[in-house]
Amino acid sequence: MAKNRTKSLRWEVQPLTSSHWDDFETLFGDRGACGGCWCMVWRLSRKDFERGKGAGNRRPDFWAT
Repeated sequence: MAKNRTKSLRWEVQPLTSSHWDDFETLFGDRGACGGCWCMVWRLSRKDFERGKGAGNRRPDFWAT
């Protein structure tokens, strides 16, 4: 019988700030996780979201606090 081996994974949660933007891009990949969304659908009007879909929604200035 095969042994059940599990690896211990360590997760770290950080706030999404400009200093962590590169990590966010790495997580989402080139296409923005879901067809260019970049998690902006809930932050923008539909018109603004559709206009920025993809690279426009990826801009970190949307995330400025």
